[in-house]
Amino acid sequence: DHVVLLVPDLGAAAEAITAVAGAPRRRAVVRDRPTAFWVVGTLLEVVEEGSVDRPLLYGVSLTVDEPLEDVADRWHLAGHRVTGPRDAIQPGRRILTVPSASAGLAVMTPRV
Repeated sequence: DHVVLLVPDLGAAAEAITAVAGAPRRRAVVRDRPTAFWVVGTLLEVVEEGSVDRPLLYGVSLTVDEPLEDVADRWHLAGHRVTGPRDAIQPGRRILTVPSASAGLAVMTPRV
């Protein structure tokens, strides 16, 4: 569905990405962190994170066509910690995250 990039300064990152990809599709504050979204072949979510000193690929979000509760149950059975499912930022979508994965991983319902 999309990739997530953490940056120390969203303003500087937005300037650089906009020069190549055009204006962001959306800007928002997500969980108290400035965030912007671009379509660059796939959706790129860029999140300001003060604890990083350079841009870092945080993780990926996958899309599934089955109920997220079923996906969450399978991850739980495999021994992973799962948050959600909960409403996503995008209206009509839901998301769960797998914080125990070695990289950021989220699973979402399809776009409406």
